[in-house]
Amino acid sequence: MFLDLTLYPHRSLSKRGFYIVMAAVALVSVSVSMGFFAMGAWPIPGFLGLDILIVYFAFRASYRRARGFEHLTLDKSAMRVRRKSWQGEERSWDLEPTWLNVQLSEPVDHDSSLTLRSKDTQLTIGAFLPPHERLEVAKAIRAAIEKRRDSLAQPQVS
Repeated sequence: MFLDLTLYPHRSLSKRGFYIVMAAVALVSVSVSMGFFAMGAWPIPGFLGLDILIVYFAFRASYRRARGFEHLTLDKSAMRVRRKSWQGEERSWDLEPTWLNVQLSEPVDHDSSLTLRSKDTQLTIGAFLPPHERLEVAKAIRAAIEKRRDSLAQPQVS
């Protein structure tokens, strides 16, 4: 095996961080709500409660999307890409490694795409990665392709 790599979407906030942020949002909202309620603006606490729910559900949606991944493997016979979406749908592709080419738009920025090409197949991978990680993945795949070519070029000793 020349490459065994799993790519996950980046989530910078841990579960503990999520609880801290939610506690802070709730604390601020409740504090402000009590002030408005004391002034007689009784509908405002309801809207601030909705804010807490919206922030909570936005984070939940973000964490659900983080369940998706892409798994890349390269061996002597094939480059395999298995993609699992956050909804649980799976797709996989087998690319011919002899013709495999890695393309990354230069200069690497947020809109750059990392593409694997082999014969008639073209597959964009790592779209959820930040630019510097796409560059690292491209380097790792290129190194694995070189390692595979070198191993096939060496005579097999039995």
